[in-house]
Amino acid sequence: MLDIRFEDHKPFIVWGYSVETNLENGDQDVGKLWSDYKNELLSLPATSPGLYGIMWYTDNTHKQYFYMLAVHVDDREEHLSNNNIQCLEIPNGLFAVASLPDDADLREAWTDFYFKELPARKLETNYKHGIFFEYYPVAGGIELWNPVKQI
Repeated sequence: MLDIRFEDHKPFIVWGYSVETNLENGDQDVGKLWSDYKNELLSLPATSPGLYGIMWYTDNTHKQYFYMLAVHVDDREEHLSNNNIQCLEIPNGLFAVASLPDDADLREAWTDFYFKELPARKLETNYKHGIFFEYYPVAGGIELWNPVKQI
């Protein structure tokens, strides 16, 4: 059973790099994003020390999606000098948050989260919100953030 807490999170801004991918190529595409940009993003003046792996679907089948590797920042304009970096505002919402160790199997954890933990709590994913993310604090561990609503 996953350790889950609930947070009514305010909107916040992230800066990062993204790739559009699919279930078939996601591991390779996301891995390249991490290897290309992790160190650069960690050198930015972030509000929360750590990295965000943010995902949103681009189709109704949930097979095509964008993945963004990003840091949380306070200023929307601060990094505009880098033309390739992108800004995204994460909207407010109620999130179920699962805390995991560094060596967790993320695919298995997300599957348990969606198909066991949320239904057991009479919750479902709030697809209207549309943004899911993983937070990787510098201190270690992983947090899965999923927007939820009551069934």
